[in-house]
Amino acid sequence: MARFIEIPVNGTFPKTGRFLVSADNALYVFAPTADSGSKTQIRMKGSGGVGATRVVLTHTTTTTGAVKDAINKALTSNPGGKKAFVDLPAGITITNIEILG
Repeated sequence: MARFIEIPVNGTFPKTGRFLVSADNALYVFAPTADSGSKTQIRMKGSGGVGATRVVLTHTTTTTGAVKDAINKALTSNPGGKKAFVDLPAGITITNIEILG
C-alpha cells in the first residue's frame, strides 16, 4: 500500500497548497549547508533505485535541521498507507517547492 506525507506550501500560485510526497520512494532528507539553512531537500528513488530526483523546499527559517526533523518524523510515523502530515515548528513556513531531476 502506498504511503505519502503531506507538506503544506504557502508560496505563490501554482506552488501553494498541500503537496503529497511518496514516503516509499524517499531515500533521505538533508539540509545543504550551502543554502544557509533556508532549504531542505528530499532525495527520491529514481529509475533502478538510484536517487535522481530531489524535492527542494524553501522555507522561512534558518534553524538548522528543524524542517528536516519534521519531515523525518512524518516519514517514520506513517503506518499502513495513510497520509502523514509534516507538522512544521511554530513560525516556519515553506514558501516554495521544486522537483528537480
